[in-house]
Amino acid sequence: MAGSCAISRRRASRLPRLGAGLLAFSLALTSLAASPTIDDLGWIAGTWQGELFGSHAEERWTAPAAGHMLGVFRLWSDRGPGVYELLEIRQEPGEGDDPDRVLLRFRHFHPGALEPWEKEDPLEFLLESVGDHRAVFKATSEEQRVVTSMVYSRQGDALTVNVEGEHEDGEAFAFTAHFDLQRD
Repeated sequence: MAGSCAISRRRASRLPRLGAGLLAFSLALTSLAASPTIDDLGWIAGTWQGELFGSHAEERWTAPAAGHMLGVFRLWSDRGPGVYELLEIRQEPGEGDDPDRVLLRFRHFHPGALEPWEKEDPLEFLLESVGDHRAVFKATSEEQRVVTSMVYSRQGDALTVNVEGEHEDGEAFAFTAHFDLQRD
């Protein structure tokens, strides 16, 4: 019979087990390949400038090295500095059989005294996904209600940061910062 395929009943009974095994193997490979690393974020590195809330904004990121990246952010207007932020993206070992995880932490500072706004720990976000010059960070704690997610995306020499959160009164907020890469 040209063009036909016959499978014996005995072989056919093995197909579901074979299919389940291949599916499990495929999912395992996908999860290994999907574990983001700090090197996947190298496209964020650089000096980025733009405007935010009617003020000048600048964010600078170092290239990945030794499992981390450092960043600084500043917002200023003609009246003077508004806010500073110190940011860190760090790859940390997972616990037990868990893969490594990538965390973004940052803290706001008052200009002048460099006193933190928050008296508690820095805000912390887990890198949930990264690919095609887009990184999604989600808050690691429900108690961290100020900022709940940050999404970085780059297209050419433009960087966009989408921020979502919740004010203390429970009202949701969102804003988008647009930056252009600066060439020294």
